[in-house]
Amino acid sequence: MTPPSASTALDPADARLERAGVRLAPFLLATLPAPSPHQPMLPLPAPSPPDATEVGRPDTDALARQLIAALVEVIAGHRPAPQLRAWVTVEVYELADELARSGNAAGMRIHSIRLQAPEPGIIEAAVHLRQAGRSRAAAVQLTYLDHRWQLTTLEVAAPAGPAPRTRPASGLG
Repeated sequence: MTPPSASTALDPADARLERAGVRLAPFLLATLPAPSPHQPMLPLPAPSPPDATEVGRPDTDALARQLIAALVEVIAGHRPAPQLRAWVTVEVYELADELARSGNAAGMRIHSIRLQAPEPGIIEAAVHLRQAGRSRAAAVQLTYLDHRWQLTTLEVAAPAGPAPRTRPASGLG
């Protein structure tokens, strides 16, 4: 098999590689199998952060609600805090663990969650909590970091009792 010359026309698959910015030595063009039309071209484009339209998508809303539910379960003492470690920042983890250890949030449950996306890659949630017939409030911020959603801010109107350490708000306001 003779290597194609520079003037040899590329077949459609090779032309797609060239348009994607992949430069191949001419002798490789002759030895590559044609890619399947169902395979994405490599290199894949870097994922961009989701935009504000992400809220309202069933998968994004479900993930946000599941993360918030897990967070409330930790605070209420129904779930071990280490299960959240990969999904929260260090500050949120420490605050949730401290609230759980205080025992002041025992029996807390979610009454409702309202989501909004003030800017791309940010989801804010207002969480209405119920505990022993009383209402409590929490504000949670999820941020798209390292190609995944992560809980980055937590503010809780905590029940009376020993006050937990406070954490500075970042972006809620």
